[in-house]
Amino acid sequence: MKSMKKMSKKKKITLAIVLFVIIVIALLTFWKKGNAKNSSQAEYTTQEVAIKDIKEMITTTGKVSALNSYSVWPLSGIEGNVTYSDFEVGDTVEKGQVLYRISSDNLDSKIKLAKENLDRKKRSYARMKKTSQTTLEKYEKYSVSANKDGYIKNMETKVGDTITEGSTVIGKLYNNEKMQLLIPFSANLVSNKTVGKSATVILSFSGEKIKGKVIKVNDYKEKMSQNRVVRYVTIEVKNPGGISANDKASAKIGSSFGSDEGTFSPMYEENIVATVSGVVESVSAKEGSFVQEGDTIVSIKRNSFVTQTNEVNEQLENAKSAVDEAKAELKNLTKNKTDYEIKSPIAGKIVKKNIKQGDIINATTSKDPLCLIYDLSAMNFSMMIDETDVQKLSEGQKIDITADALPSDKYEGVITSISIEANISDGGVTQYPVTARVEQYGKMLPGMNVNGEVVVEEAKDAITIPSNALIRGNFVYVEDKKAKEETDVPSGFRKQEVTVGISDGTDIEIIKGLSKGDKVYLPQEVMEDSGEEMGYEE
Repeated sequence: MKSMKKMSKKKKITLAIVLFVIIVIALLTFWKKGNAKNSSQAEYTTQEVAIKDIKEMITTTGKVSALNSYSVWPLSGIEGNVTYSDFEVGDTVEKGQVLYRISSDNLDSKIKLAKENLDRKKRSYARMKKTSQTTLEKYEKYSVSANKDGYIKNMETKVGDTITEGSTVIGKLYNNEKMQLLIPFSANLVSNKTVGKSATVILSFSGEKIKGKVIKVNDYKEKMSQNRVVRYVTIEVKNPGGISANDKASAKIGSSFGSDEGTFSPMYEENIVATVSGVVESVSAKEGSFVQEGDTIVSIKRNSFVTQTNEVNEQLENAKSAVDEAKAELKNLTKNKTDYEIKSPIAGKIVKKNIKQGDIINATTSKDPLCLIYDLSAMNFSMMIDETDVQKLSEGQKIDITADALPSDKYEGVITSISIEANISDGGVTQYPVTARVEQYGKMLPGMNVNGEVVVEEAKDAITIPSNALIRGNFVYVEDKKAKEETDVPSGFRKQEVTVGISDGTDIEIIKGLSKGDKVYLPQEVMEDSGEEMGYEE
């Protein structure tokens, strides 16, 4: 019995220990579940989609500078005392305003001598020209020239013939490029008012119609057969190549036809008469050749006069060259005179003045510019834009600007240039220079650091969600208590594919896939119990 009682006591102790362990395990299990529940609740939050305006922007920084700047320098070789310099730093100057005058005593003496030299050369040339004209007039008569344009119909003179001024026929000149049709029209159908009107000419030998122009209507009337009273009309036509003298044609002026056929004659046909006397030395024109007014037809022997003519021409040419050289020298010196008066190349503000009145300009003092001018009619905002963004910009686009030194002021610029010359940093980052013009720049000064924002795209009343709600780029978890359990999808949510639009860096536009009232899953960034980052793999 004692043995039985002892065993029963041991069992009780063992059972108590087992019960204690079970209770401890149960408590631990309950505590872990509770802690796990709290941890699970800390893993995410939800947010309802928002309806709002959203803008995608490019932000950048840079500096502003004057629209243009110009360093004023004297031209090479300009030296002397500064006799005038009536401006100071901070003054506003106009384009073309005189900034400096430099003494030019030596140059003035050279200009005076150059003027005297030019006057002498002009007088010498005038005398030579008069002598040359007198001499050459004698020699001009030693040739016979054409007094009109035309064809040589026949030549009646040959080398060695003796010709006499005013009587010897050298040949015959004619021109049939244009032909004249003399044709009768009823006297009551034409008058002086008909001159200048267009006419249609019908060639009798071919029936071809060509256009012409009335150049003459006879004042007097003539009678033809059957008591017809007519006036003769002259119609000029361009010879197509087949019309010869004495060819026949009919004509029509407006609705009126000629009374009979007319006859063609060349524009002119006349004898070439000798204008000098002497022995023919050469014949320049051939039968059938075309000559222009002034062309030599025949030349007369001039013996020793040729040498004298050449000498006169050479002397005249030398005298003219001397005048041209003297003019060029004076022009160059006079131009240099203007170089001693230095004008402002732009309108702007003086920001630096290195040379003042009384200073001497020479090779030593010309190492620095005389002064520096800023064109402050506007400002340039220079910036560097990343290669991923530069394609989103275009000339004419507006940019909002703030200055670090003037945080409460807002400015607006317009992009004026986008360079294609890339700037690649040592780290391999590629950027492109972009410039914007700022017309109203207020208190901004050249060199200030500024910030810029360009709105490249915007959407009104868009459905938006936080950017970190996206899972693997184009999926979100939408709260849905009726959703079935899915692998990798949190309980109480369903996986939804969406089409995204623009983003402002914090929120993103949802074009398709979500509706107003939907709540999306947002992963918690840090677990409360461990501090580790949370979220889902993308």
